[in-house]
Amino acid sequence: MCVAARTSESSSCTLKPPTSLRSRMKVFNVTRAESRVRDEFMTTISNCRTPFIIRFMDTKPRVLLELTNTTETTLKSIEILTIFLKDEGPTAGSSRAHIRFDRINSVQPNGKAVISHRTWINGMPASEAQDQIGRLQVVVGAVKPYVLDISWEDLDGRMQFQRIPVGH
Repeated sequence: MCVAARTSESSSCTLKPPTSLRSRMKVFNVTRAESRVRDEFMTTISNCRTPFIIRFMDTKPRVLLELTNTTETTLKSIEILTIFLKDEGPTAGSSRAHIRFDRINSVQPNGKAVISHRTWINGMPASEAQDQIGRLQVVVGAVKPYVLDISWEDLDGRMQFQRIPVGH
């Protein structure tokens, strides 16, 4: 609740903000219970969890992506967003190649899953020889230009997200 205070020197009205927590809560029409719920929600959002670890397995002739669930709970509906690769060479135009990953129904606690992928170039599926997943492997000391954006559903049905920098 703001209080208007008039000064004797001018006819303008200045607003003073409330000083106590109770009066601030009245201004925003927030009860103490709603405030607690909001604080818990903000804590959940800012809580930094990284439940997945990735590893690239070089099985000739393909490189496969292994995803490990490091939590004690089953994670469902796991998806990795499509990665659009930068064009290599002097003509740095729009992206022509991208990698799509298959969706995983669930990964058990401390379990692993190998995710299949498909490389697309110019809107067409690439052959095994043209597979581009090797460009996502991490090289020590090199800049990581790509990010694996992973989403999943927790036990409460809430969507969660994790970003893992990859590439060279």
